[in-house]
Amino acid sequence: MISYYLKASTQIELESALDAAGLNTGDEGSPYYGQCGAFALEWIGEIFKPTGNTLDPGTEYERAEMASVGGFHCNVYSNELLPESLASFAIATPSAPSNMLAGS
Repeated sequence: MISYYLKASTQIELESALDAAGLNTGDEGSPYYGQCGAFALEWIGEIFKPTGNTLDPGTEYERAEMASVGGFHCNVYSNELLPESLASFAIATPSAPSNMLAGS
């Protein structure tokens, strides 16, 4: 199976691209998560990573400060080639992915 990692500047841009490529599962609750023909979609959305700073240190609310890495993300899995209309959204395989399929 091939894993494709997609990223767009906005949620609307990514949703529109997936719709145009025919990769909408038709499930109103989760239109971009599940099986869609020969493709499986995993909606990631916005990804946050720790900044290295701590908020409310020394209190019961102490927690890591998080910041967006930018953009909106979706993983697409298939044995087929990625639809050409989505090629401009494909990014390199992340060195430390936020989500992975079991067994990968």
